[in-house]
Amino acid sequence: MKQRMMNQRIRITQRKRISLQIGKVGFALSLLYFILQVSAMPFESQLQDGYLLFFVTAAAAIKFLILGKHDNKYLLFFSLFLILSMIISIQAYDCMPVIMVMLAYITHDLDLNTIAKTALITLSLSLVILYSLSLSGLIIDYHAMREGIMRHSFGLTQPTLFSDLVFFAIAAYVYIKKRLGIFSVCQIFVLAAITYYYANARNDTIGILLLVAAPFLLKIHFPKVMKHIGKIFALCSCPLFAIIAVAVTKMYAFNKGIIGKINLNDMLTGRLYLGDLAFKRYSIKLFGQHVIENAGGRVNFYHFIPSYFYIDSSYLHMLFKFGLIFTLLFFVVVILKMYWLIIQKYYLLISIVVIVGIETIWEANLFSPLNFTLLMLTADTQGQQLFKKHKSQLIHSMSEPRSGSPV
Repeated sequence: MKQRMMNQRIRITQRKRISLQIGKVGFALSLLYFILQVSAMPFESQLQDGYLLFFVTAAAAIKFLILGKHDNKYLLFFSLFLILSMIISIQAYDCMPVIMVMLAYITHDLDLNTIAKTALITLSLSLVILYSLSLSGLIIDYHAMREGIMRHSFGLTQPTLFSDLVFFAIAAYVYIKKRLGIFSVCQIFVLAAITYYYANARNDTIGILLLVAAPFLLKIHFPKVMKHIGKIFALCSCPLFAIIAVAVTKMYAFNKGIIGKINLNDMLTGRLYLGDLAFKRYSIKLFGQHVIENAGGRVNFYHFIPSYFYIDSSYLHMLFKFGLIFTLLFFVVVILKMYWLIIQKYYLLISIVVIVGIETIWEANLFSPLNFTLLMLTADTQGQQLFKKHKSQLIHSMSEPRSGSPV
Protein backbone atom coordinates (compact mmCIF):
# COMPACT_ATOMS: atom_id res chain seq x y z
CA MET A 1 0.00 0.00 0.00
CA LYS A 2 2.78 2.39 0.96
CA GLN A 3 4.71 1.48 -2.20
CA ARG A 4 1.62 2.09 -4.33
CA MET A 5 1.11 5.54 -2.81
CA MET A 6 4.77 6.38 -3.36
CA ASN A 7 4.54 5.30 -7.02
CA GLN A 8 1.47 7.47 -7.42
CA ARG A 9 3.31 10.45 -5.94
CA ILE A 10 6.24 9.82 -8.28
CA ARG A 11 3.89 9.79 -11.28
CA ILE A 12 2.23 13.03 -10.16
CA THR A 13 5.63 14.68 -9.63
CA GLN A 14 6.81 13.54 -13.07
CA ARG A 15 3.63 14.86 -14.71
CA LYS A 16 4.05 18.23 -13.02
CA ARG A 17 7.72 18.37 -14.01
CA ILE A 18 6.81 17.70 -17.66
CA SER A 19 4.04 20.31 -17.40
CA LEU A 20 6.55 22.90 -16.16
CA GLN A 21 8.94 22.07 -19.03
CA ILE A 22 6.12 22.48 -21.55
CA GLY A 23 5.35 25.89 -20.08
CA LYS A 24 8.97 27.01 -20.13
CA VAL A 25 9.74 25.78 -23.67
CA GLY A 26 6.35 26.92 -24.99
CA PHE A 27 6.84 30.44 -23.67
CA ALA A 28 10.44 30.68 -24.94
CA LEU A 29 9.51 29.49 -28.44
CA SER A 30 6.45 31.79 -28.57
CA LEU A 31 8.56 34.77 -27.56
CA LEU A 32 11.24 33.85 -30.10
CA TYR A 33 8.60 33.44 -32.83
CA PHE A 34 7.15 36.87 -32.04
CA ILE A 35 10.61 38.45 -32.18
CA LEU A 36 11.24 36.81 -35.57
CA GLN A 37 7.89 38.20 -36.76
CA VAL A 38 9.04 41.77 -36.07
CA SER A 39 12.64 41.20 -37.17
CA ALA A 40 14.25 42.19 -40.46
CA MET A 41 14.80 38.54 -41.39
CA PRO A 42 14.00 37.85 -45.09
CA PHE A 43 11.28 35.34 -44.14
CA GLU A 44 9.56 37.42 -41.42
CA SER A 45 6.53 38.19 -43.66
CA GLN A 46 5.78 34.44 -43.88
CA LEU A 47 5.53 34.06 -40.08
CA GLN A 48 1.80 34.50 -39.58
CA ASP A 49 0.03 34.70 -36.20
CA GLY A 50 -1.97 31.62 -37.19
CA TYR A 51 1.10 29.39 -36.91
CA LEU A 52 1.81 30.71 -33.42
CA LEU A 53 -1.84 30.14 -32.48
CA PHE A 54 -1.60 26.50 -33.63
CA PHE A 55 1.60 25.98 -31.63
CA VAL A 56 0.33 27.41 -28.32
CA THR A 57 -3.00 25.57 -28.71
CA ALA A 58 -1.18 22.26 -29.24
CA ALA A 59 1.10 22.97 -26.24
CA ALA A 60 -1.92 23.83 -24.06
CA ALA A 61 -3.74 20.64 -25.13
CA ILE A 62 -0.70 18.47 -24.36
CA LYS A 63 -0.27 20.17 -20.98
CA PHE A 64 -3.96 19.63 -20.19
CA LEU A 65 -3.72 15.89 -20.96
CA ILE A 66 -0.47 15.41 -19.05
CA LEU A 67 -1.65 17.14 -15.88
CA GLY A 68 -4.69 14.87 -15.60
CA LYS A 69 -6.13 16.52 -12.47
CA HIS A 70 -7.17 20.17 -12.60
CA ASP A 71 -8.50 22.86 -10.32
CA ASN A 72 -12.18 23.06 -11.35
CA LYS A 73 -12.50 26.76 -10.45
CA TYR A 74 -9.43 27.69 -12.49
CA LEU A 75 -10.58 25.49 -15.37
CA LEU A 76 -14.00 27.17 -15.42
CA PHE A 77 -12.43 30.65 -15.32
CA PHE A 78 -9.96 29.72 -18.08
CA SER A 79 -12.74 28.25 -20.26
CA LEU A 80 -14.90 31.37 -19.96
CA PHE A 81 -11.97 33.66 -20.75
CA LEU A 82 -10.99 31.44 -23.68
CA ILE A 83 -14.51 31.52 -25.15
CA LEU A 84 -14.61 35.29 -24.78
CA SER A 85 -11.16 35.67 -26.37
CA MET A 86 -12.27 33.50 -29.31
CA ILE A 87 -15.31 35.73 -29.88
CA ILE A 88 -13.10 38.83 -29.68
CA SER A 89 -10.51 37.38 -32.05
CA ILE A 90 -13.21 36.58 -34.64
CA GLN A 91 -14.66 40.09 -34.33
CA ALA A 92 -11.26 41.82 -34.47
CA TYR A 93 -9.67 39.55 -37.11
CA ASP A 94 -6.79 39.22 -34.64
CA CYS A 95 -5.89 35.95 -32.90
CA MET A 96 -3.57 37.57 -30.32
CA PRO A 97 -6.21 37.45 -27.49
CA VAL A 98 -6.51 33.67 -27.90
CA ILE A 99 -2.71 33.32 -28.13
CA MET A 100 -2.23 35.25 -24.88
CA VAL A 101 -4.91 33.22 -23.06
CA MET A 102 -3.26 29.98 -24.25
CA LEU A 103 0.15 31.26 -23.13
CA ALA A 104 -1.32 32.20 -19.76
CA TYR A 105 -2.52 28.60 -19.38
CA ILE A 106 0.74 26.90 -20.35
CA THR A 107 2.74 29.20 -18.02
CA HIS A 108 0.30 29.45 -15.09
CA ASP A 109 2.12 26.86 -12.96
CA LEU A 110 5.59 28.26 -13.58
CA ASP A 111 7.56 30.06 -10.91
CA LEU A 112 7.89 33.83 -11.36
CA ASN A 113 11.68 33.57 -11.54
CA THR A 114 11.42 30.86 -14.20
CA ILE A 115 9.27 33.08 -16.43
CA ALA A 116 11.63 36.04 -15.90
CA LYS A 117 14.77 33.96 -16.57
CA THR A 118 13.27 32.43 -19.71
CA ALA A 119 12.33 35.90 -20.95
CA LEU A 120 15.78 37.34 -20.14
CA ILE A 121 17.67 34.56 -21.93
CA THR A 122 15.39 34.66 -25.01
CA LEU A 123 15.37 38.47 -25.26
CA SER A 124 19.11 38.88 -24.64
CA LEU A 125 20.15 36.22 -27.15
CA SER A 126 17.75 37.63 -29.75
CA LEU A 127 19.08 41.16 -29.25
CA VAL A 128 22.72 40.06 -29.53
CA ILE A 129 22.10 37.91 -32.63
CA LEU A 130 19.97 40.49 -34.47
CA TYR A 131 22.38 43.30 -33.54
CA SER A 132 25.36 41.29 -34.81
CA LEU A 133 23.60 40.29 -38.04
CA SER A 134 22.56 43.88 -38.75
CA LEU A 135 26.09 45.21 -38.18
CA SER A 136 27.55 42.52 -40.43
CA GLY A 137 25.12 43.47 -43.20
CA LEU A 138 23.47 40.04 -43.34
CA ILE A 139 20.11 41.60 -42.48
CA ILE A 140 18.88 45.15 -42.95
CA ASP A 141 19.32 47.83 -40.30
CA TYR A 142 16.21 49.91 -40.97
CA HIS A 143 16.55 53.63 -40.29
CA ALA A 144 14.02 56.32 -39.44
CA MET A 145 14.40 60.05 -38.85
CA ARG A 146 13.00 61.92 -35.87
CA GLU A 147 13.78 65.62 -35.27
CA GLY A 148 16.79 65.26 -37.55
CA ILE A 149 18.13 62.31 -35.55
CA MET A 150 18.83 59.02 -37.31
CA ARG A 151 17.25 56.07 -35.49
CA HIS A 152 18.49 52.48 -35.86
CA SER A 153 16.41 49.33 -35.62
CA PHE A 154 19.41 46.92 -35.41
CA GLY A 155 17.83 43.94 -37.17
CA LEU A 156 14.19 44.73 -36.34
CA THR A 157 11.60 46.36 -38.57
CA GLN A 158 11.33 49.51 -36.40
CA PRO A 159 13.64 51.29 -33.93
CA THR A 160 10.84 51.23 -31.33
CA LEU A 161 10.86 47.43 -31.40
CA PHE A 162 14.58 47.39 -30.61
CA SER A 163 14.02 49.64 -27.58
CA ASP A 164 11.04 47.49 -26.50
CA LEU A 165 13.21 44.38 -26.43
CA VAL A 166 15.85 46.18 -24.37
CA PHE A 167 13.19 47.51 -21.97
CA PHE A 168 11.61 44.10 -21.31
CA ALA A 169 15.00 42.37 -21.03
CA ILE A 170 15.97 44.87 -18.31
CA ALA A 171 12.59 44.38 -16.59
CA ALA A 172 13.31 40.63 -16.41
CA TYR A 173 16.87 41.29 -15.19
CA VAL A 174 15.73 43.65 -12.42
CA TYR A 175 13.16 41.16 -11.15
CA ILE A 176 15.68 38.30 -11.12
CA LYS A 177 18.41 40.33 -9.38
CA LYS A 178 16.03 41.88 -6.81
CA ARG A 179 18.93 44.02 -5.52
CA LEU A 180 21.06 45.97 -7.95
CA GLY A 181 24.75 46.51 -7.29
CA ILE A 182 26.91 49.26 -8.78
CA PHE A 183 28.00 47.06 -11.69
CA SER A 184 24.39 46.16 -12.58
CA VAL A 185 23.29 49.80 -12.38
CA CYS A 186 26.19 50.87 -14.65
CA GLN A 187 25.29 48.15 -17.15
CA ILE A 188 21.67 49.25 -17.28
CA PHE A 189 22.63 52.92 -17.62
CA VAL A 190 24.86 52.03 -20.59
CA LEU A 191 21.96 50.15 -22.23
CA ALA A 192 19.66 53.10 -21.54
CA ALA A 193 22.19 55.46 -23.15
CA ILE A 194 22.52 53.18 -26.20
CA THR A 195 18.74 52.93 -26.49
CA TYR A 196 18.32 56.69 -26.34
CA TYR A 197 21.26 57.55 -28.60
CA TYR A 198 20.71 55.02 -31.38
CA ALA A 199 16.92 54.46 -31.23
CA ASN A 200 15.93 57.89 -29.83
CA ALA A 201 13.33 56.00 -27.78
CA ARG A 202 12.39 58.45 -25.05
CA ASN A 203 9.47 56.44 -23.71
CA ASP A 204 11.49 53.24 -23.29
CA THR A 205 14.50 55.11 -21.92
CA ILE A 206 12.36 56.66 -19.16
CA GLY A 207 10.93 53.20 -18.48
CA ILE A 208 14.43 51.73 -18.13
CA LEU A 209 15.44 54.45 -15.66
CA LEU A 210 12.28 53.78 -13.62
CA LEU A 211 13.17 50.08 -13.53
CA VAL A 212 16.61 50.95 -12.14
CA ALA A 213 15.09 53.21 -9.50
CA ALA A 214 12.41 50.72 -8.34
CA PRO A 215 14.59 48.43 -6.13
CA PHE A 216 16.17 51.45 -4.41
CA LEU A 217 12.86 53.25 -3.83
CA LEU A 218 11.43 50.11 -2.22
CA LYS A 219 14.19 50.21 0.39
CA ILE A 220 13.16 53.67 1.62
CA HIS A 221 11.03 53.74 4.77
CA PHE A 222 8.13 55.92 3.67
CA PRO A 223 5.41 57.12 6.08
CA LYS A 224 2.40 54.80 6.38
CA VAL A 225 0.16 57.27 4.56
CA MET A 226 2.44 57.26 1.52
CA LYS A 227 2.63 53.45 1.60
CA HIS A 228 -1.18 53.21 1.58
CA ILE A 229 -1.41 55.71 -1.28
CA GLY A 230 1.21 53.71 -3.21
CA LYS A 231 -0.74 50.47 -2.73
CA ILE A 232 -4.02 52.09 -3.84
CA PHE A 233 -2.27 53.58 -6.87
CA ALA A 234 -0.78 50.19 -7.81
CA LEU A 235 -4.17 48.52 -7.38
CA CYS A 236 -5.95 51.03 -9.63
CA SER A 237 -3.02 51.69 -12.00
CA CYS A 238 -4.27 49.70 -14.99
CA PRO A 239 -7.70 51.38 -15.38
CA LEU A 240 -6.14 54.70 -14.37
CA PHE A 241 -3.63 54.50 -17.25
CA ALA A 242 -6.49 53.70 -19.63
CA ILE A 243 -8.39 56.78 -18.44
CA ILE A 244 -5.24 58.89 -18.93
CA ALA A 245 -4.77 57.53 -22.46
CA VAL A 246 -8.38 58.34 -23.40
CA ALA A 247 -8.40 61.77 -21.70
CA VAL A 248 -5.09 62.95 -23.16
CA THR A 249 -6.08 61.69 -26.62
CA LYS A 250 -9.41 63.51 -26.40
CA MET A 251 -7.49 66.71 -25.63
CA TYR A 252 -6.26 66.69 -29.21
CA ALA A 253 -9.81 67.27 -30.50
CA PHE A 254 -10.05 70.50 -28.47
CA ASN A 255 -6.59 72.07 -28.44
CA LYS A 256 -4.25 69.71 -30.37
CA GLY A 257 -3.03 68.36 -27.03
CA ILE A 258 -1.31 71.58 -26.04
CA ILE A 259 -0.98 72.46 -22.33
CA GLY A 260 0.54 75.93 -21.90
CA LYS A 261 3.68 75.83 -24.03
CA ILE A 262 3.88 72.01 -24.02
CA ASN A 263 2.75 70.29 -27.20
CA LEU A 264 1.93 66.77 -26.03
CA ASN A 265 1.22 65.56 -29.56
CA ASP A 266 4.75 66.50 -30.63
CA MET A 267 6.22 64.98 -27.47
CA LEU A 268 4.34 61.76 -28.19
CA THR A 269 5.39 61.86 -31.87
CA GLY A 270 1.91 62.18 -33.33
CA ARG A 271 0.24 59.50 -31.19
CA LEU A 272 -2.54 61.87 -30.06
CA TYR A 273 -3.37 62.68 -33.67
CA LEU A 274 -3.59 58.97 -34.49
CA GLY A 275 -5.68 58.24 -31.38
CA ASP A 276 -8.07 61.06 -32.27
CA LEU A 277 -8.25 59.65 -35.80
CA ALA A 278 -9.24 56.28 -34.30
CA PHE A 279 -12.12 57.93 -32.39
CA LYS A 280 -13.29 59.59 -35.63
CA ARG A 281 -13.12 56.38 -37.67
CA TYR A 282 -14.42 53.83 -35.16
CA SER A 283 -16.86 53.59 -32.28
CA ILE A 284 -16.14 51.45 -29.22
CA LYS A 285 -17.94 48.10 -29.52
CA LEU A 286 -18.79 45.63 -26.76
CA PHE A 287 -17.01 42.67 -28.35
CA GLY A 288 -14.43 44.38 -30.52
CA GLN A 289 -14.17 45.02 -34.23
CA HIS A 290 -11.86 44.80 -37.21
CA VAL A 291 -9.62 47.88 -37.08
CA ILE A 292 -7.67 48.31 -40.29
CA GLU A 293 -4.17 49.57 -39.51
CA ASN A 294 -1.23 50.32 -41.76
CA ALA A 295 2.10 51.08 -40.10
CA GLY A 296 4.20 51.17 -43.25
CA GLY A 297 3.40 54.57 -44.73
CA ARG A 298 5.01 57.07 -42.37
CA VAL A 299 7.39 59.58 -43.97
CA ASN A 300 8.64 60.84 -40.62
CA PHE A 301 7.23 61.37 -37.16
CA TYR A 302 5.58 64.72 -37.89
CA HIS A 303 4.31 64.33 -41.45
CA PHE A 304 1.93 61.52 -42.30
CA ILE A 305 0.72 60.32 -45.65
CA PRO A 306 -2.94 59.21 -45.75
CA SER A 307 -2.14 55.47 -45.78
CA TYR A 308 -0.49 55.52 -42.33
CA PHE A 309 -2.73 54.63 -39.41
CA TYR A 310 -1.71 52.82 -36.23
CA ILE A 311 -3.12 53.10 -32.68
CA ASP A 312 0.13 53.26 -30.73
CA SER A 313 -1.39 53.01 -27.26
CA SER A 314 -2.00 49.63 -25.65
CA TYR A 315 -5.13 50.78 -23.82
CA LEU A 316 -6.72 52.47 -26.84
CA HIS A 317 -5.63 49.54 -29.00
CA MET A 318 -7.34 47.09 -26.63
CA LEU A 319 -10.45 49.24 -26.30
CA PHE A 320 -11.01 49.68 -30.04
CA LYS A 321 -9.94 46.24 -31.27
CA PHE A 322 -11.01 43.95 -28.41
CA GLY A 323 -13.99 45.90 -27.14
CA LEU A 324 -15.35 47.19 -23.85
CA ILE A 325 -16.25 43.82 -22.25
CA PHE A 326 -12.81 42.30 -22.77
CA THR A 327 -11.09 45.50 -21.57
CA LEU A 328 -13.15 45.72 -18.37
CA LEU A 329 -12.67 42.02 -17.62
CA PHE A 330 -8.93 42.42 -18.20
CA PHE A 331 -8.87 45.28 -15.67
CA VAL A 332 -10.78 43.17 -13.10
CA VAL A 333 -8.33 40.27 -13.45
CA VAL A 334 -5.30 42.57 -13.10
CA ILE A 335 -6.78 44.36 -10.06
CA LEU A 336 -7.53 41.06 -8.32
CA LYS A 337 -4.03 39.76 -9.01
CA MET A 338 -2.43 43.01 -7.85
CA TYR A 339 -4.48 42.80 -4.64
CA TRP A 340 -3.12 39.29 -4.04
CA LEU A 341 0.45 40.46 -4.75
CA ILE A 342 0.03 43.31 -2.24
CA ILE A 343 -1.13 40.84 0.42
CA GLN A 344 1.87 38.59 -0.34
CA LYS A 345 4.18 41.68 -0.35
CA TYR A 346 5.57 41.09 -3.86
CA TYR A 347 6.38 44.78 -4.06
CA LEU A 348 9.12 44.56 -6.69
CA LEU A 349 6.87 42.69 -9.12
CA ILE A 350 4.09 45.19 -8.40
CA SER A 351 6.49 48.05 -9.20
CA ILE A 352 7.58 46.41 -12.47
CA VAL A 353 3.95 45.80 -13.51
CA VAL A 354 3.12 49.46 -12.83
CA ILE A 355 6.20 50.64 -14.80
CA VAL A 356 5.24 48.37 -17.71
CA GLY A 357 1.75 49.85 -17.46
CA ILE A 358 3.19 53.37 -17.74
CA GLU A 359 5.44 52.36 -20.66
CA THR A 360 2.56 50.79 -22.57
CA ILE A 361 0.28 53.83 -22.34
CA TRP A 362 1.95 54.98 -25.57
CA GLU A 363 3.22 51.64 -26.83
CA ALA A 364 1.05 48.89 -28.34
CA ASN A 365 2.88 45.92 -26.82
CA LEU A 366 0.76 45.20 -23.74
CA PHE A 367 -0.96 42.27 -25.45
CA SER A 368 1.96 40.38 -26.97
CA PRO A 369 4.29 37.54 -25.91
CA LEU A 370 6.95 40.24 -25.53
CA ASN A 371 5.21 41.46 -22.37
CA PHE A 372 6.15 38.60 -20.04
CA THR A 373 4.95 40.56 -16.99
CA LEU A 374 1.37 39.89 -18.09
CA LEU A 375 2.11 36.15 -17.93
CA MET A 376 3.76 36.58 -14.53
CA LEU A 377 0.45 37.92 -13.24
CA THR A 378 -1.19 34.62 -14.19
CA ALA A 379 1.48 32.50 -12.44
CA ASP A 380 0.24 30.38 -9.53
CA THR A 381 3.11 31.09 -7.13
CA GLN A 382 1.33 29.47 -4.18
CA GLY A 383 0.69 26.29 -6.18
CA GLN A 384 4.32 26.23 -7.30
CA GLN A 385 5.49 26.50 -3.69
CA LEU A 386 3.23 23.57 -2.70
CA PHE A 387 4.66 21.52 -5.59
CA LYS A 388 8.22 22.19 -4.42
CA LYS A 389 7.24 21.23 -0.86
CA HIS A 390 5.57 18.04 -2.10
CA LYS A 391 8.61 17.22 -4.23
CA SER A 392 11.03 17.69 -1.31
CA GLN A 393 8.83 15.50 0.92
CA LEU A 394 8.80 12.81 -1.76
CA ILE A 395 12.58 12.86 -2.10
CA HIS A 396 12.91 12.72 1.68
CA SER A 397 10.54 9.73 1.95
CA MET A 398 12.39 7.90 -0.83
CA SER A 399 15.72 8.44 0.94
CA GLU A 400 14.39 7.00 4.22
CA PRO A 401 15.41 3.37 4.85
CA ARG A 402 12.60 0.83 4.54
CA SER A 403 11.56 -1.24 7.55
CA GLY A 404 13.78 -4.29 7.91
CA SER A 405 16.60 -2.86 5.82
CA PRO A 406 20.02 -2.22 7.39
CA VAL A 407 20.73 1.33 8.55
